Amino acid sequence: MTYLELSERASAVASEITMGTDKHFIGDPSSLVAALDRLISTELDKRWETAKDHASAQDWEVLEEYLSWAVIHGYCLRVVETTDVCE
Repeated sequence: MTYLELSERASAVASEITMGTDKHFIGDPSSLVAALDRLISTELDKRWETAKDHASAQDWEVLEEYLSWAVIHGYCLRVVETTDVCE
């Protein structure tokens, strides 16, 4: 499977998760969501210290969206790699 195919499948999983399905969660859904939230918060906190004096509210919003997407997409890539989803 190419990276593009893997990424497309991961995007499909992310869409399903966003729509509220929990069939793609590895482990307990509430624990997983809490862990993903912690990852996102940690990444934002790290960047805040560096950018707080230079970033506008709009810049911060874009960064928050990007980091959230990156963490969720990374999780979905892992789901696709370890399961037979979308085959």
